[in-house]
Amino acid sequence: MATVRLRHSVRAIVLDEEDRILLCRHTAPEPPGTVVWAAPGGGVERGETPADHDLKALEQIAWARRSGRSGGAQGSHSGAHR
Repeated sequence: MATVRLRHSVRAIVLDEEDRILLCRHTAPEPPGTVVWAAPGGGVERGETPADHDLKALEQIAWARRSGRSGGAQGSHSGAHR
């Protein structure tokens, strides 16, 4: 039987003025070409609060958008998902 590794993680639900939700596009290595959309967030490091982690994740997304890097786990996309 496979061992499951669990970790503490957090996600932020971010809405704009038009109630559109912010999602991040992640490309999974297997199977090739797999794309997953998820709310920003991820694993919480030891000593880090969930709020600190969410703030860090949102700062990384803002940096990626300002620098023109809109792909991968750092990229973001907002769409009218309700």
